[in-house]
Amino acid sequence: MNRSIGEIIDVETMRLLQDGFSRVTETGAQIFDLDWNPITCCSGGTEFCNVLTKSSKLGCERCKRSDVNASKEVIKKGELLVYHCHAGLIDFSTPITIEDEI
Repeated sequence: MNRSIGEIIDVETMRLLQDGFSRVTETGAQIFDLDWNPITCCSGGTEFCNVLTKSSKLGCERCKRSDVNASKEVIKKGELLVYHCHAGLIDFSTPITIEDEI
């Protein structure tokens, strides 16, 4: 297939689905491509993450490194991963697959 997800699904539609998911689950959510570039902006999230952690350059770097490491594992296994982020919070990462391709 070798197409980007943005070529298959409208990015605005993904963002609306992500916003709804975030609201219903009361979690933060964001979609990244396979190179860990954000496709959507972050939806939701906790005050701890958004205000305390991500308000500093070091906190943002640690969050990104934690997300990237989890994403690498998800790409390897092709399934949901529940893990503790760098700050000790429970986080998860899951692949978006289309026609058996992440």
